[in-house]
Amino acid sequence: MRKRKGIYQAFDAAGNVISDERWQITLPDDPASGDGVWQIESEVTRIAPFSHPRIESLAAQLLGARADPPDWQTLSIHTRDGSVEAGVRFESDSAGRRYARFCWRRNRQNWQRKYVWKTDCEIGYNSPLSGTAIVWRSKLRSGESRIITMITIDAATLEPQPARQIWSHRGFETRDTPLGRLCLARYEFGPVEAPTRSRLWCDEDGVIYDYAAADGSSFRLAAINATRA
Repeated sequence: MRKRKGIYQAFDAAGNVISDERWQITLPDDPASGDGVWQIESEVTRIAPFSHPRIESLAAQLLGARADPPDWQTLSIHTRDGSVEAGVRFESDSAGRRYARFCWRRNRQNWQRKYVWKTDCEIGYNSPLSGTAIVWRSKLRSGESRIITMITIDAATLEPQPARQIWSHRGFETRDTPLGRLCLARYEFGPVEAPTRSRLWCDEDGVIYDYAAADGSSFRLAAINATRA
């Protein structure tokens, strides 16, 4: 297994810093094989003008199966003071149909919602690491596109909202990064019916270096470990 660590900064459309995110991902030695455990962990400090300032932790785990993309196994989000939390659990019925149960809590109120989980489903959240997980699972090649069902967990309310999105791998571009100029894969994505698209640039491990949302907000990699050992 390999570990990579770094720090993201998030900006709103006006250019204000609204969060810092210290993250770590654990990868199989050969991510292309699809075997092993894929793990994400982060601590996010969200500050004003973000609408709900807080410190939160995010943890997710995906399991790979040979010749198949890694599949979501667990996802949890909780604030340091315990006032807000969310999670996703996966279950199957007697007919073998798989479901994702989204649970969330705010101010001592609890909700849950259940969705049929199909191979085209993904989970989104206000963290570039959710984009990394989608890159892992999509296995898109340069020039390919795919329509998915994105179930986005709202960063303020934690309520899940499904929508159809299209993801496209637009090839490779050279960009300035904390490690110098690198050739990175460019992805574009957004609602199927929308003319504008968000963009991200990532390396061969799916680590996102730059993320520009269609609404003008963005994430940028501020620091990363110099090696991938």
